[in-house]
Amino acid sequence: MSLGFCPIASSSRGNSYCIRSENTLILLDAGLTGVKLRNAVKEMDFEPEAFSGILITHEHVDHVRGVKGFIKGCSETLVYGTKGTFEAVNDKGGKLPEEKLYIIEKDQVFAIGDIEVTAFEISHDASEPVAFSFKKDDKKITIVTD
Repeated sequence: MSLGFCPIASSSRGNSYCIRSENTLILLDAGLTGVKLRNAVKEMDFEPEAFSGILITHEHVDHVRGVKGFIKGCSETLVYGTKGTFEAVNDKGGKLPEEKLYIIEKDQVFAIGDIEVTAFEISHDASEPVAFSFKKDDKKITIVTD
């Protein structure tokens, strides 16, 4: 498998997706509680600590509810999002640990493990929302949420 995608949750109660290659696991959004999200990835035979990064599309609770709970104990996992998204999360009382944050910009291309990630601007009622494309070898997956 070059690049894979698995939805974990997709609704107003929570959104989360897993993107993977042979060597890299990425979580896109963490809208379930930390406990539910940890249990969901374990049911998929993944350990939360195996995730190289968590990408956040925007600050709405159905996309960020479980970030803090999921990254507990994940010493190497970074949370990727725009400055506007992180500021909005913090303004709503969801203070994320600064040492875990990796600020990205729209149209930025970066790598998480062996997966190339491109953030791009979308229109939504949020502060600096983005969507993401994932590329490895000749495969590409693009995920745009609400």
